[in-house]
Amino acid sequence: MPISGIYDFSAGADFIADRSLCQAASPLLNIATWPPATVVAFGSHENKPTYGEDSQRLVEALRQRGAAAELMRLEGLDHAGTVLALADESSPLFQRVEQLLIGS
Repeated sequence: MPISGIYDFSAGADFIADRSLCQAASPLLNIATWPPATVVAFGSHENKPTYGEDSQRLVEALRQRGAAAELMRLEGLDHAGTVLALADESSPLFQRVEQLLIGS
């Protein structure tokens, strides 16, 4: 389950020293297989404005390959809050992931 990420490093990334590896390290550009159902989540108050855009692009790419992909925008959450929502049983993200795991 992708959460609040940058999924395309083709323009470069600070944490990838060898720029020739950026495309190979880009999940968006290297989708080979994917689970039958996927949730991609990001917070509405992310610290990087591209998290939402990249999340949408990933969902679209997955759908083009036949995967059931769902985009979840978590209102009022920043980057840390979005990740922590996975541990909060009352959060929509936790509840959706639970539904996927138990098959309902």
